[in-house]
Amino acid sequence: MALARCEKCGRPTGLRNEYIRRAPAVGYPDTGLLCGRPTCINPAIVWLTVAESNLYRNGHRLFALSTRAKEVRLQDGGECVDDNSFMRPR
Repeated sequence: MALARCEKCGRPTGLRNEYIRRAPAVGYPDTGLLCGRPTCINPAIVWLTVAESNLYRNGHRLFALSTRAKEVRLQDGGECVDDNSFMRPR
């Protein structure tokens, strides 16, 4: 499974998988994808395993991420579509 790491944290090592290819997330370095290390909030580059690297080479561009990298940084200006929706009974 792909991992997200910033330039500072670098290539993932000492793990179950060998990560051989790095690819920028869409919009990098202005991406919302954050580094997967627990204390890091820098923009991430995606690291791919051997199998994922082969998929990438063949045009695949959507990969599942492991760990904390599922957090995302959002832009300002989000629009509230219904201010009272949290108060409605379900």
